[in-house]
Amino acid sequence: MRFEGSKYSAWVWTGSGNCLPTGLAAAAAPDGLPASTGRSPCVPDSSSVSGVVLRSLRWRQRCSLPVHLRDPPPQRRPSDHVRPNQALRGPERCLGRPRVLHRGFFSHAAVLGEGTTDGALLEGCAERNGVNLGAEGITFVDVTGRDDLLLSHAICSAMCIPCHVIFDGDAGLEERKRGSVRHLDRENRREKKEAAFEQQARKISGSNADLLGYLRESRSPWPATGSASVYTVCEDNLETNLGETWPSWGERKQQLIDKGEGVSDKNAATYREAARTADSDPPYVLQAMLENVRGMVR
Repeated sequence: MRFEGSKYSAWVWTGSGNCLPTGLAAAAAPDGLPASTGRSPCVPDSSSVSGVVLRSLRWRQRCSLPVHLRDPPPQRRPSDHVRPNQALRGPERCLGRPRVLHRGFFSHAAVLGEGTTDGALLEGCAERNGVNLGAEGITFVDVTGRDDLLLSHAICSAMCIPCHVIFDGDAGLEERKRGSVRHLDRENRREKKEAAFEQQARKISGSNADLLGYLRESRSPWPATGSASVYTVCEDNLETNLGETWPSWGERKQQLIDKGEGVSDKNAATYREAARTADSDPPYVLQAMLENVRGMVR
């Protein structure tokens, strides 16, 4: 049966639950028999027509009705307003994000960091030494936050991909945040914020210990700055460490900003160029990190 006079006119109903293009239906018909069977040459058999065709026909019929006679649109639930990946948890939280964790799946080794600036600094240090990490099969993966480091490492390790983790110990985070609320007038409001900061510091210390324990290292809640074969950690954060141990990097970064060639915020391209062209060599911990990362593929 052909759907004459409609956009389905090029399709033939076979009568067996399928709707095929005219050419295929003719080829499928045995012994020259007609490919279509049905009660009427004009009206499809509603008991056997495929669900796709029925839905399309019903939609066309509904659109031909006056607006006030059409069915009301379905009510949206609160969960329909959730943005993609916003409510994901567990492995889906890492794999579902466009955070390029999958880039590490096709590399010889992966470097996992909390943000793009970690990888930019590593690549800048490598380039100033004439090293191309990508050519050696090493990929940096921004997992976007310390909470996803452990899970991302477990996923890559399950695929037999060597990993090196870069993270901040955030030892000075609580003190910095306390200093940001000392100007508040209301005593109770300041106390509430300081209590929240203390709770956050406890969470971070536990996270540090859990991550180091997972990596089979000493479970230190506040690790000192250093680099080992499977991880590199800054006692506080990357910017504080660079300011103390590599002042020429900060000077070069400011020069790029003043010339309009860099950005004052945490910008990966600016960090990378400053690391590549700074006047002095990187501090020992960054050089050790580069050697430990390259050691995974040797």
